[in-house]
Formats: sequence, C-alpha cells, structure tokens
Amino acid sequence: MKILKLICSIVAVALVLTSCNRYKGYTVDGKITGKLASQAKKVYLEQLTTSKTTVIDTSAIDNSGSFKLKGFVKDEGLYRLRFTNDKFIYLVMQNVPITVNINLDSVQNYTVSGSPISSELKSFLDTLTSQNKRIMMLRQEISKAKGKDSTADKQSQDAFQKLMQITASTHDYVNRFVDTVKDPVLAIFAVNTMSFSENQNLDKFEKLANKLLKEYPDNTFVKDYAALINQMNQQMAAAKASQFKIGDQVPDISLPNPDGKTISLYSLRGKYVLLDFWASWCQPCRQENPNIVKAYIKYKDKGFTVYSVSLDDKKEHWMNAISYDKLAWPNQVSELKGWDSQVVAQYKFTQIPHNLLLDQQGKVLAIDLFGDALDNTLSSSIQ
Repeated sequence: MKILKLICSIVAVALVLTSCNRYKGYTVDGKITGKLASQAKKVYLEQLTTSKTTVIDTSAIDNSGSFKLKGFVKDEGLYRLRFTNDKFIYLVMQNVPITVNINLDSVQNYTVSGSPISSELKSFLDTLTSQNKRIMMLRQEISKAKGKDSTADKQSQDAFQKLMQITASTHDYVNRFVDTVKDPVLAIFAVNTMSFSENQNLDKFEKLANKLLKEYPDNTFVKDYAALINQMNQQMAAAKASQFKIGDQVPDISLPNPDGKTISLYSLRGKYVLLDFWASWCQPCRQENPNIVKAYIKYKDKGFTVYSVSLDDKKEHWMNAISYDKLAWPNQVSELKGWDSQVVAQYKFTQIPHNLLLDQQGKVLAIDLFGDALDNTLSSSIQ
C-alpha cells in the first residue's frame, strides 16, 4: 500500500510538471494609464521582421484601460504592442504569460513581467534613450554656439568633443551588449541600432548572422536577418565593383586650400598618401581624425602624408575643425559645396569617412583604413 501511495504521488507530481511544460501559447494581460489612455480603443500585437510589420492579434481596451491577448507564436521573435500610430512598446514574444503596464503619456514608462527577455530589452532601450537625450542636448548646444564669437565657438568645439565621447561610449555599450547577450532576438535588435552605413560595422553584422544561423537554424527572425545581411553584401559587392580597386590609378584632384591656393593630389607623387574624404559635421570622421594624426606624426618623416578633402559647405566650420583636431598636414582642400563637390561623382563614394591609401606611384594600396588599420598597413608598407 505504501508503495502504491508513493507511485501515485510521483505520478501526480509528474502530471503537474508536465502540465507546466506543455503550455502551448502566450497571453498578454495589460493595462494602460495616463491622460492619453482615452485615445486608445484597441491594442495591436504586431510581428516585426527586417522587411515588414504584420498584425497577428488585436484586442479591445475596456473603460478601465485593461486588455488581454491570447494566441500562439511559432517561434521567438520581435513584436510590438501598438496603441496608436506613435504609441507602442517592444516585446520579445514567446509562448508564455506576460503582464504589461503602460503609461501612454510617456510610453517609455512601462513595466513588463513574465518575460525576462522583454525586461532585458527594456533595460537596453532605457540606456540608449538616456544616452540619446545627452547627445541631443549637446547637438543643441553646438547649434546655438556656432557662428557667434570665438568664445562661443570654443564652447561649440568642447561640446563636440563631449558629443564624440558619448557617441563612442554608446557604440561601445551596444557592441558589448551584442557580444554578451544570450538571446538571438536581442542581439539582432541591438546590432540594428548601429548604422549599416558604417564600414567598420559590416563585418560585425555578418559574423553575428553566421553565428546565430548555426545556433538557431530554424528561427524565422534569425533567418530573415541573415537573408538581409546576405542581400546587403551582394549590393555592396556590386557597388564596389564599379569603384576603385587595389592597384588602380586614381584621377587627379586639384582643389583650393583655406588660403585659396590650389593643391593637386598628383603633386604628392613619390610619397605614400592617405586620400581622406571627411567633413567637420561628420562625427565618425572626427572620431577617426586622432588615428590619422597619430599615423601622420609617426610616418611623416618616412615619406607619408595626407591629402584631406572636406565636404564642408562653411569655411569657418572647416577651419575650426582642422585647428581643433590638430590636423597638421598642409594638404587640406575643399570646394565648400558639401555633397555637391565634384570629387563625390569623380570618386563614386556615398558615405564618409572614406579613404584610399595610395602608393608612391599614386595607385590604390588599401581602401577604408579605420582604427589601427592605417598604422598597421603603413608599418608593413613603408621601409
């Protein structure tokens, strides 16, 4: 009899555990508050992919602001709860019960429980929002100070340096998050907050896609992201095929320096030349300038120089950036026409910073050397 009772107890426990593990769908119990809550009559659960947004569920919101959604998702993915066109929150949906409370007056002010991954996503977004507020404040400070007087311009340059530091720290935070987060949806969401136009990030996108495909080969969100990266690589390969390649001879550039004197790129033959396209308003360019300065100081007496072409349209901003960033080489030129400069069409580039390292005969030795890549390439090229 005791043995029978023990077996029954084990079976009962097993049934409880089995019932917990066999949960087959999601529920979202939510409540909205705030003065704007009366504007929201329905809530929409939308699935997000890299190419489209699809409504998969909807529910009426009652007079108390409460709503309930119930359904099934095939696999984990990125979703959002949308209340109006511009009021929504992000969720990582799994087949688990979730509870959310949202203040529509400040939609970032919400709580989510039952989904640790969605909570981690909110924490990530909170950090980015805080950093972006600081970035916007500094941009406003820079805008207000520009063009007033020398003191204001110094304040503007100081604010720009702070802006670059915060931008760099934000970039580092996102990089660390992508590298350490365990969830594939969070990793993809985070990496997509980076700019696809930054050359230095493209390898990271591809490595992440390949890594996640191996770990989660059947996840729709992962497969969709990997397909996007593959498409981007094909497009970039096609674009680069029509631009300069290693060993190509580049055309001459003859543009005025700040004093109005025309300087020719071909006049620098016999030296290794970094042909650098940049602008004072380009934050990634300004972040790269210390690397170029370091390389110039190290190799200028060994036959290396820099030919900088600015896409500025205001002379004072151009000259202030040259002074503030300590760009000591004499070959600073610009038409002061921004993206309408003739060199854009001549050299067929669509983003800055962009650079070409030319050998002593003016042929392309390397393309887009950022970070330590310029120093490393010069150390192996210059004897």
